[in-house]
Amino acid sequence: MEPGGLWDAERYEVRAMLKRDGEPAGEFPLAYAGSISQFEAVLRIEQPGIYEAIVYAYDHRNGNTGVDRATFIVAE
Repeated sequence: MEPGGLWDAERYEVRAMLKRDGEPAGEFPLAYAGSISQFEAVLRIEQPGIYEAIVYAYDHRNGNTGVDRATFIVAE
């Protein structure tokens, strides 16, 4: 996925839904990071816990969707 590419990054809504210890901790839009299929956001994580990020890309025009998940731990 890249701007102007076959899967045009400009057509997709790309977001991360964050959970901390199983509870919602926010949703964050992700921006194209300059490399194919790489998106980014700057988050300030201040509380320790087990975090889960669910990232999705969604094309409103045709419903094409991709989803992935990652878990990470922030220690005190």
